[in-house]
Amino acid sequence: MKRRTILPVGFTEADAPAVPSAASGAKQKAVPDMPLASFGGGAAYIQKLPLEKLRPSPFNVRQFRSQERVQEISESLKADGQQEPLRVYPGQGEDAGVYLIVSGVTRYQAALALGWPTLDARVDTTLNPADIVELVKVSHLHNDSAQETDLDHAVIARELTGRGVTTQQIAVALGYNSPRKVFRLKTFYELPSALFEVATQHPHRITAVIAEILRNAVETVGEETALALARECAGENLGKDRLKHRVGVEARKQERSRGKPGRLAREISVPVSYGRLKVGQFSVQSIPNSSEKRVQFSASLPAEVADELSRNMDAIIQHLKEKGAAAHRG
Repeated sequence: MKRRTILPVGFTEADAPAVPSAASGAKQKAVPDMPLASFGGGAAYIQKLPLEKLRPSPFNVRQFRSQERVQEISESLKADGQQEPLRVYPGQGEDAGVYLIVSGVTRYQAALALGWPTLDARVDTTLNPADIVELVKVSHLHNDSAQETDLDHAVIARELTGRGVTTQQIAVALGYNSPRKVFRLKTFYELPSALFEVATQHPHRITAVIAEILRNAVETVGEETALALARECAGENLGKDRLKHRVGVEARKQERSRGKPGRLAREISVPVSYGRLKVGQFSVQSIPNSSEKRVQFSASLPAEVADELSRNMDAIIQHLKEKGAAAHRG
């Protein structure tokens, strides 16, 4: 397939210098900076950039790439040359002198593997490196060659949250209709490290919904069994219904092996809401053959609300401690 020459608006094939395919072994000629457009006081232009001057932007939404995918793009580059430019912006501060990639990191990694010296890049000086929400929006908009995963979004959401970006802003940047899914993305970081590692190795199969079921499974059947189920999900691509069924089967096996006469009986179970969003669950369960009851509360909340709740819980925990001490003295 003939390599397509990337031209700025208003240029024709006759205006562009000949650039041989990297596979030909011929020396590549330098391509001068060529403006594409100018608006808002900035400009965007195509430039051939050395790979050592390129870095993935920390706000490139796609965080996980398999070696198989990089190899696939490497083969494409060898056969057809570079078909589309990277999308980059000039770094500032500690990143001054380099260009940060918001779209095209897989092509960059493939070119590194091939030993290419340069890649064509669309340098967009209209992007403000300080506007991190806009950088995420642009990356999400242009990452259309392969589907982003929930874990990709979870990593970016965590980064943005740590920089003070609101849940609503994150939802808009990632193209969500509501903030509900942003809350669910936090489930990944509630997994034990071994389960999180499985998610990073198989991000297309361990979705946020699957991660939520696995997190609950840790409490129900233990981390070791939950890890085995996570690996089963990665290998067989279990759906959420089959995974829930497998968790139930394992829970019943454990009950029988321990000789338990029955399950916990749920007395109270109510959803926890933040505004109109369901963010967690509160439940009280009676324990068979025991005078005790199990109280469980779990919720994903904005940091300031969680901090306020934590302060209130400190008072409750202190009250329980004093009450228990008084009962032992009696």
